[in-house]
Amino acid sequence: MKIRVLLVEDQKIMQKYFASMVQGDERFLLVDVLNDGEKAVSYCNHTVVDLVLMDVQTFQNHDGLLAAETIKKQHPADHRDHISGGSGDPYTGKREGRRQSVV
Repeated sequence: MKIRVLLVEDQKIMQKYFASMVQGDERFLLVDVLNDGEKAVSYCNHTVVDLVLMDVQTFQNHDGLLAAETIKKQHPADHRDHISGGSGDPYTGKREGRRQSVV
């Protein structure tokens, strides 16, 4: 059985990059790509996923870490892994306010 992955990233270029990585591994099934942490919370309320790959700061400055914590609190019995990574400029490689968390 494949690991169902939800990707949450607001930058189109990074969406394509991470989606290609997930789709290139036969262990994973990319179930959806969203651009906002709040949308991820709503999505996880009606769809079961195994892994959430989420940007730390998404569209309109929504906090990816808070969204991951909210998903975990709302679904404590689920065995989902929520990973948030640093954000930055994909063209220059500069990272501002870099935070990482595995929830």
